Amino acid sequence: MSLEVSTIDWLAATAQSAKELVETTLGFKDFKVLPKVIIDEEIQCGSYIEIIAGQDKITIGMLTNRVGSQKITEGLLGMEPMSEEDEADSLKEIINILAGRTKIKMQKKVKGLQIGKPFFFKGNIHFRGKVESMSNSELWGGNPVTLIVIQQKEK
Repeated sequence: MSLEVSTIDWLAATAQSAKELVETTLGFKDFKVLPKVIIDEEIQCGSYIEIIAGQDKITIGMLTNRVGSQKITEGLLGMEPMSEEDEADSLKEIINILAGRTKIKMQKKVKGLQIGKPFFFKGNIHFRGKVESMSNSELWGGNPVTLIVIQQKEK
């Protein structure tokens, strides 16, 4: 899989899936891809998930700041989150939906895709080994989100 489909193809499918998710599932009226990637010093949390085909995997991540996390969780739940656990569960559910939509878009190019378990994180993310990554800065209902796609490279 990693040699057949480029990271940019994965990011394009993920960004298209994000637009659909934001406008339907979250009910936000405004979705915008920003003209350049913005590394937000305020990014403090997010979620990620792997899409797997045999030995190969792609990791999709959604990063945001504290306020963005709360507002995006509100969009999913239809109410303010009661706890930090609500936010973590919501961000994991969002990345799971995003991965499902991306998988559907990529099935024609890559056979046998499976979705892994979603994870929530706080703080900085670090990569182990050699990876290729691409990211996209977006606004989801006015909230800053960075989508990242990570493709493991051969050792």
